[in-house]
Amino acid sequence: MVLHIDINLHVLGFTLIVTLLTAVLFAISPALRCARFDVASTLRAGRTTTRRLLPRNLIVISQVAICTLILIGAALLIETLQRMRDMNPGFDRDHVVTFSIDPSLKGYKAEQSRALSKTVLEKASALPGVAAASVAELGLMRGTGMKATLAPAGTRITTNDFLGSSLNHVTPGYFESMGMYLLAGREFTWLDRDQIKPRRVIVNQMFARRYFPGKNPIGSRFGFAGAGGIARADNEIIGVVSDAKYRSLREPIPPTVYNPVVDGFEYGFILHVRTPQRPEAMVAPVREILRSLDPELPFIEIRTLREEVEASLWQERLLAVLAIIFGGIAALLASIGLYGALDYAVKSRTREIGVRMALGAQPSRIVGLLSREVLLLVTCGIGLGLCGYAGAAVWIRRVLFEVHPWEPMAVISALLLIGLVAAVAAFPATYRAVRIDPATALRLE
Repeated sequence: MVLHIDINLHVLGFTLIVTLLTAVLFAISPALRCARFDVASTLRAGRTTTRRLLPRNLIVISQVAICTLILIGAALLIETLQRMRDMNPGFDRDHVVTFSIDPSLKGYKAEQSRALSKTVLEKASALPGVAAASVAELGLMRGTGMKATLAPAGTRITTNDFLGSSLNHVTPGYFESMGMYLLAGREFTWLDRDQIKPRRVIVNQMFARRYFPGKNPIGSRFGFAGAGGIARADNEIIGVVSDAKYRSLREPIPPTVYNPVVDGFEYGFILHVRTPQRPEAMVAPVREILRSLDPELPFIEIRTLREEVEASLWQERLLAVLAIIFGGIAALLASIGLYGALDYAVKSRTREIGVRMALGAQPSRIVGLLSREVLLLVTCGIGLGLCGYAGAAVWIRRVLFEVHPWEPMAVISALLLIGLVAAVAAFPATYRAVRIDPATALRLE
């Protein structure tokens, strides 16, 4: 899948305007305060009041709140991506490489295409190091597929059955080459031709559970709608295989029907080669096979199944990366805000700190005094951020996968990171406070 990202002038203009307005709005308050400055009271060492510190503290609390919300979301998105990568898709993604071929691009007719697909499969199966090979009409993890409306023979098709099943046309050996397992019945043979009526098909567990619950599906028949919406007996189940993901990892496993192809494919097809070695090692030998058959016919695409899986996760990966970037920016802004607030507090309370130290206060008492201010700001910010996240959890849930919006590890990790950011931001000002010389501080005041 290709994602095209272009610069939109409307969006760019909106961003510049918002940035400019933000800079102006945040500059108005200090500008007005400077314009009303009383030089005489300043020279008399007028103290900074709580009222003056309140706007700064509110800004810092807001920064910590936004940081909390974004970091929790980032942790959940990272957890989602990791769980999707670790899940069992139902097929062997580590030892299979796929080759997409479309003979029609070179003007092949149907008979020529069928002959080519059979020859390529035969030669690929004979390569050293190949455990199994097969050809399928459709590849997995490509976001597309073929759907059909099916139901047990003789039953009326309902709206729930509309395009409720997925299809694929495969050669014998497909399940072995994909690392899927036969659970009941038998696999395809080269005698299972399409012309046999009813058509011999293999279904997955999900199909058997949905349409034939509580019974042995082997020998059961199903099909498309006939007259009056009654399903015909077009297909007969000869086997049941293990479930596997089809279009993407996020999509629930669909009821899937596999149709046999023994006479070759008339149009494009996908060769699957499974090997106990690194799957990339089979690329060159298979290339040589196609080159020997038709030097001018190229492969459309060559990918391992792991690459297919990773490519299907582009949306989750993009969201996780963006969340990490915005989380890092939010943490940086929160640390700058905390540092600025505490640094200003130390400078404005230099005389107070000097008096305390002159009266015998230990450095630990000064650290505790400043730490309480930082703790108050961070606690208020975290509380506000958790409230904001609680309101946004409804929307965040939509992009998560098998992860609870209040996943304990994600929340705890975000809070620990905020605590670390606060500690790092508070250290320079706290260190400077405990290094204040009482005599110098009182003399300057």
